[in-house]
Amino acid sequence: MSDSQNAEDNESKIDDSQSPGFHFVSTFQLMHNLNERLILLDYREQFCSQYKCKPIHRYYFAVQTNPGEQFYTFSCLSAWLIKTKCKFTESHLNPQEYEDPNVTIHAILEALRFLVDPVPFPPNRLKQGYGQEVIWVLNQLAEDAIKKDTDTIRSTISVKGLMTADQSENEILEDDNEIEMNFEDQYTLVEDTADTELDLETRLLTQPLQTEKPKGFLVSQIDSSEWKLEIERVLPQLKVVLRTNDHKADWRQHVNEMYTHRNDVESHFAFTQNSLKKMSSEINKSLEKISGREKYLQLQLEPLINEYNNLNNHLIQINDNYKAVSSGVTEKSRQLASISDTLDAVKSEMEERGSSMTDGTPLVTLRKALSKVKSEIGSIDIRIGVAMNTLLQVKARELSDDTLPVLMNKTSFKIF
Repeated sequence: MSDSQNAEDNESKIDDSQSPGFHFVSTFQLMHNLNERLILLDYREQFCSQYKCKPIHRYYFAVQTNPGEQFYTFSCLSAWLIKTKCKFTESHLNPQEYEDPNVTIHAILEALRFLVDPVPFPPNRLKQGYGQEVIWVLNQLAEDAIKKDTDTIRSTISVKGLMTADQSENEILEDDNEIEMNFEDQYTLVEDTADTELDLETRLLTQPLQTEKPKGFLVSQIDSSEWKLEIERVLPQLKVVLRTNDHKADWRQHVNEMYTHRNDVESHFAFTQNSLKKMSSEINKSLEKISGREKYLQLQLEPLINEYNNLNNHLIQINDNYKAVSSGVTEKSRQLASISDTLDAVKSEMEERGSSMTDGTPLVTLRKALSKVKSEIGSIDIRIGVAMNTLLQVKARELSDDTLPVLMNKTSFKIF
């Protein structure tokens, strides 16, 4: 008996953090606990109405969706818990959307150190707006707020008691199961490549987190390093889509609102019933008057309407004629532009020829060439004369004295 008890003690000493999926599942479990604490503090009526926002998803801070929006929501929720619930009125925390995140984180941690000192993580881990550190801070603040704000807790419990009295237990269980099975509409993992949706809630529900230790000694056969490598390989291919507009989510708030609205309607209907009936009769009379006036105006304006229709038809005919004439004018304008281009080309050609005709430079050049040719002809004639004279002298020496006078006479005659 003692051996089995020792075995159970040894099993209880096993650290669950050695499991490869412990950090992943624990984040969702912590966020679920935070959501329950916030519901207990009635944050839907107080926080959401103060900051004009919708209730957060129950796994809102567990995964990354929009870091900027998540950090701002974390800052506002922390400020509400610190000032309103934890009664730290001396805190100067007033988060703004575009404020320096370091200032906001410093103010949150300064108030948190009154509860937990030291804080077991660096401040920059809160800048991302999601994760275990953010959930841990909100859990610490919510836990302290629950200890101090007992009135809100009692009122919340009394409201739940009224709900249980009005509705049967089976209906509540059926609604709860339906909400749990519709987790896919609230929080899904979408793969970029194939656009397929993975239901995380189905995994968590089909394999619920065990709060009790198992009877047997369980040893994981999965290597933690291989598990982390596989997570790092698959994680970039997945993205998170958070759908907050689900009508089946946050059913507690919806049920409370239904009861509140029903009571308001019943209380105000008795006072407003007579006024509504009187208003209805007045509206009917006004509608009858309007109908009669409409018929009278229709009879009075019928001739004018007919005249307007005739004039409108005539205007349409004139517009058609205008379009036809405009098309002809456009064609003529195109032809005129073509003729104008041809005329400009002819004018430019005539100007070039006129300028060439009035130019006297070629004539002057021709005269200079002619005078040069004449001078050259004169010099050539002189040379010819000299050559002929020299030739005659040579021949004269060769001829006898008898033939010389005759030859001289013939030559002189030809020269002159």
